[in-house]
Amino acid sequence: MRSLFISVFLGTTLLFSPFQQASAEVSWQQLKKEWPLLWFMKAPCQVHKVVDGDTTHVHCNGKLEKLRLVGIDTPETKHPFKPVEYFGPEASARAKQLLHKGDNVILALQGRPGGRGRKGRQRGVYGRLLAYLFTTNGRMFNAQMVKEGYAFAMTRYPHTYMERFVRLEQEAKAARRGMWANPEKVTEMQAGDQQYRQLRRTCNRRLGRNRFDWVIGDSRTRYFFVKRHRAYFRTDYRTRRLFCSQDEARAAGFRQAPAGYRIPFDPGAHPKTSAGIQAPNNPSDSIGPRDVPPPPPQGGHHHHGHSSNAAPSGHRGFLILGNPKRKTFRILRSSQYRVFSSVQEAEAAGYRRVGKMPKGADNATSDASPSPRRRRRGKKGNGKFSRSLSALKERCNVDEPVVGNRRSKVYRTSSSRGYKRALKSKSKNTVFFCNEQEASSAGFRAAKR
Repeated sequence: MRSLFISVFLGTTLLFSPFQQASAEVSWQQLKKEWPLLWFMKAPCQVHKVVDGDTTHVHCNGKLEKLRLVGIDTPETKHPFKPVEYFGPEASARAKQLLHKGDNVILALQGRPGGRGRKGRQRGVYGRLLAYLFTTNGRMFNAQMVKEGYAFAMTRYPHTYMERFVRLEQEAKAARRGMWANPEKVTEMQAGDQQYRQLRRTCNRRLGRNRFDWVIGDSRTRYFFVKRHRAYFRTDYRTRRLFCSQDEARAAGFRQAPAGYRIPFDPGAHPKTSAGIQAPNNPSDSIGPRDVPPPPPQGGHHHHGHSSNAAPSGHRGFLILGNPKRKTFRILRSSQYRVFSSVQEAEAAGYRRVGKMPKGADNATSDASPSPRRRRRGKKGNGKFSRSLSALKERCNVDEPVVGNRRSKVYRTSSSRGYKRALKSKSKNTVFFCNEQEASSAGFRAAKR
């Protein structure tokens, strides 16, 4: 009798344990009882990618769907025309905490696909599926983001449960959760969003059309980009300016970017938290056209044979070094360089000129001897090679010559991977050797595989 009581007790404990309850998944039939006005998709979907707080990509029935979550609006982080907004990085981070790649989710729409009226509209203007997203524990992701203060309740476009979402936003605001802990910054962000919408209406009225493509200017390079350009959606929010047309951009002192221009990657353009968001140096120059063109970039200064061009006034803290022979330049941050007024001041601080050996490092080295870099280049140049197979036969007749690449300084033998492709290559960097010793003396190294 005692053993029977113990077995019944243990079975009841395991059945109602928190672990069992947490692992149980909720079906769409159970969700239908709490959200009766929604149309649920019968088959679950899998999360593919979380873009930001209100945009997610999922796999449904073998098809990739881009979702625009209904009823919420999170601060922007990747908008091509707006800056990175307050609490936007935190909202994206929270969304990625709640949704992981491969998780099963349940989607619900505002009505059966193909229906009429507002409830029958299933996709937005950009073709994204308008959906409510539920996790397997029964929570609606849309409502949870509003309740925790990471998203606004969308009222501009009414939806089925708008009143419930508005109540959740009021509760989060009263409890000062999430972004509502600093309501002043939220008000400032909403004012910037209203300024953007007003500018868009102004451009529509000026151009006489309902929709148009912005012309994006970069205050640092003084370039402007049209929608066809590869860097159109990659401009830095800190130096971005919006124009209604190309004529306005040219009138403001901007010129069209070359077709092959690439914007260099800058980690500062992707802040991880709101503390890393940097406001533009000139707020009046951050958005919208102006009547007075901005000042041109400052001129360069030359110090002791080194060309150093100062960055424009909007990017203080950067140093741009140009090489007149190669026509290339480098951008250094303030933490990567130090400016001296004279050579004596630099030497007194413990610095030495580039390419010059420290005193006492090599007593045999004189001023007339070449620098260590030049000696290394001369060593790489030693050795013989031929630019074609016909020229190689004049020196040695081998069935399987050694093939080298002058750019990578790598040579391949018949046992190396990619040997046949390298042997048939028509590149100007392809050279040929009689043997491996000849390739090594020319400064080449063997391929790793």
